[in-house]
Amino acid sequence: MALLLKLVKGLGKFLAALVSLFVILYLLLVLINWQDEAPSEAAITLQQLQQSVAPDVEQSADNNGYLFLQQYELQGEYQLSEPLAQLLRQCNITECNAVLMAQPELALWIAQHQDTIDFYQQVRSFTAWYELIPADAAATLPSFRSLLNGQRLLLVQAWLAAQQQDTEKVQLLLQQDMQFWRSLQPKHNMLLTKLIGAEAIKRHFNFAQAIRQQLSAQQYAAIRPQSWLSPFTEQELSLLQAMSGEWAFSNNVTETLLLSDTATNDLSAVDKLEWLILKPLFQSQASRNQLAGMLLAQVNGHAATEPTWYSWLYNPVGKVLNSMTVNYVSYHARLAQLETLRQQAIL
Repeated sequence: MALLLKLVKGLGKFLAALVSLFVILYLLLVLINWQDEAPSEAAITLQQLQQSVAPDVEQSADNNGYLFLQQYELQGEYQLSEPLAQLLRQCNITECNAVLMAQPELALWIAQHQDTIDFYQQVRSFTAWYELIPADAAATLPSFRSLLNGQRLLLVQAWLAAQQQDTEKVQLLLQQDMQFWRSLQPKHNMLLTKLIGAEAIKRHFNFAQAIRQQLSAQQYAAIRPQSWLSPFTEQELSLLQAMSGEWAFSNNVTETLLLSDTATNDLSAVDKLEWLILKPLFQSQASRNQLAGMLLAQVNGHAATEPTWYSWLYNPVGKVLNSMTVNYVSYHARLAQLETLRQQAIL
């Protein structure tokens, strides 16, 4: 019995020492994390990019094409009929000219979707386009489906015009479409919209090859729109503006989920206790600084530098969150491909 009592006391002392050690280590971590960082050069760069594109006037669906698109998509998307949608899907996976030639009702189908074309032209007519950064992860973003459906229909109209040898109409429609999407490329404030724009431009050049087969070489040379003739600029192909938006969005999500007054309202008592322990180990500005450095490195085509093991003692929660950031380096190739497609189109 005495031996058992000694064992219990020894175990109690060991556990007390272990708890004390953990408390001391935790207090050391809290001391290391006592103060946040000042904004880094990378963070200031991305913040200035966001400020530089922010409009001076209040934005609404009346003066901003992006908000106009968002408002109308919330009311209902412009859908394609299933036969036409299936036909255009085939254009993505096989020779588009042959697919279009095989459908004798194509002109009628397009005419039945004039409202979608009109919507596309209405969005295209906006001179201002500013993509507001969502306040949190629950915000609804436009899908662009209606806009892309309108683009597909306009490109089929251009193909039908080529079939009728109406070269002036072909050139006009191609110019309208490419000018619109190229004008958006430097303005895209999020990676998703940047990639949607890139895919729209690829679709344009895919249809251009189908149109080419309806015209003589001389006619095709004559219909090349002005928007094809100038190379894509660095700003059009760069991820920089989109990455500044991704950085701002990540900051908004972090503020909402971790730092807002209501962040812990829906948590259980255990989760609240865990966050109470972890919160001192999260530094908001240090997290922003690290993420900004990672994103700028990827904009320049480099992998982000891995933090040293000892640096994890400072802002460990922020570093864990940033470690889950997607590697965006591979997206450079998608954008660079646009210039290759442009050069092929004008040969």
